[in-house]
Amino acid sequence: PAPALATRPDDPSTAKLERIDRMDRWGGIASITGLQLRETSAQLGEWDLAATLLRVSLQNGAVRFAVPPTAYLGIV
Repeated sequence: PAPALATRPDDPSTAKLERIDRMDRWGGIASITGLQLRETSAQLGEWDLAATLLRVSLQNGAVRFAVPPTAYLGIV
């Protein structure tokens, strides 16, 4: 479903990943709607589009899919 984000727990092993809130970091894959992309990009000023999209997705109720530390994420 969209919006949805793959997440990893915020801990020392995931420090290189984008932090999306106080509990999680982005797992590398997200599914958002075209409307969400258009609305967010229309609001941009000096912000980072990718990080803003992740946070806006969460604020709008995106589903979180926790990814185990041993998992490999990729689009097949």
